[in-house]
Amino acid sequence: MLSAWKRYSVLRFTFFSSLMFLVDFFGYLLLSQVFVPYVANAFSQGTAAVGNFVFQRTVVFPGSRRRVITSFLLAVVISCISIVLGSLTIYIVRLAEPTWIVLPKVVAVGVVFVWNYFTRKHLVFPAMIRRI
Repeated sequence: MLSAWKRYSVLRFTFFSSLMFLVDFFGYLLLSQVFVPYVANAFSQGTAAVGNFVFQRTVVFPGSRRRVITSFLLAVVISCISIVLGSLTIYIVRLAEPTWIVLPKVVAVGVVFVWNYFTRKHLVFPAMIRRI
């Protein structure tokens, strides 16, 4: 049972990340009707980040050996790095063809997804050590 749970963590990660992307996107669209875009983005992205943390801690990577506050602080740092990594990826891809708009974002989402999955699995929510 435990091996099946581990094997599908990437699917659980994908599902909940996609769900929180929708929260971020539609939250941004709604909040941008009331607030300036960068304020709306801060609220929507922050809400999605907290939702991602809760789902990752409880469903995606259960049984983490880290304390909740330590995991949360690591997740915040990694999220900040993710923003920089995504922006840098977009910048680099656009160097190849400055008129591209969608492709750089797609590449950045892929790069950041891989970064987030492995950093959260191994750094933020490391599994309990099994003793034989």
